[in-house]
Amino acid sequence: SKDNKSWPLTIALVADGLKKRHVQIYFKEDSLSNLARLNNWDGLAPLNDLTKSDNYLMISEANLGVNKVNRFIKRSIDLSSAIDRDGFVLNRLTITLENQNTSTSWPAGSYISYLRVFVPLKSTLFKVDMAGDMDIKNVGLDGFKNTLVFFKTIEVPPGQKKTYSFEYRLDKPVESKDGKVTFKTFIQKQPGTLGDTLNLRLDYPSYLSADKSDYKKEGQSLLLSTDLSEDRLFETEFVRN
Repeated sequence: SKDNKSWPLTIALVADGLKKRHVQIYFKEDSLSNLARLNNWDGLAPLNDLTKSDNYLMISEANLGVNKVNRFIKRSIDLSSAIDRDGFVLNRLTITLENQNTSTSWPAGSYISYLRVFVPLKSTLFKVDMAGDMDIKNVGLDGFKNTLVFFKTIEVPPGQKKTYSFEYRLDKPVESKDGKVTFKTFIQKQPGTLGDTLNLRLDYPSYLSADKSDYKKEGQSLLLSTDLSEDRLFETEFVRN
């Protein structure tokens, strides 16, 4: 029948919504609940299994302004990571938010948001720049499940662009096995957001050579520009020179 012909399109749309975290599902029945959990369809954040990646990241924002300004927000995320000679990773995360709305009247206005950044639990935050505020004491720290959370309430007025950066060290060095080092970066998408710009940079010491990577190679750096329309997992395999 005509209705039956629409099912493949409907299923494809639902599958795309699940993949991009616009649709989340929950079941009371254990077998269905486990299936949703296995495929990351249940909206669990952070994802318990993938936080075990070397470089886990999730950014969460909650609009506190009682308005509808989210649709005017342009967001870009830059994550620059550097593996030092001892195998420790230094990260610099930069979040740029532009409020493209120019009205101060409801339902637009300022973007007032509760910003949270989830990173591996064994991390040390050592430097911040919150749109000019560099006092690290003004950024909150908390533990949640197996992650460390940086949090702060921020505001981006109409027509303005602001940048928030966090520099932190992963306290667990990357592991070498049989002369190879595998480094995984997993970035979890916040449900409901669109395809935010995502730029990645990975610098590594001269005693390593990139063997297999999702990145573009430039000297001792690997570069990648993409978007965060869905969860992203990037894996690089190094060999020792």
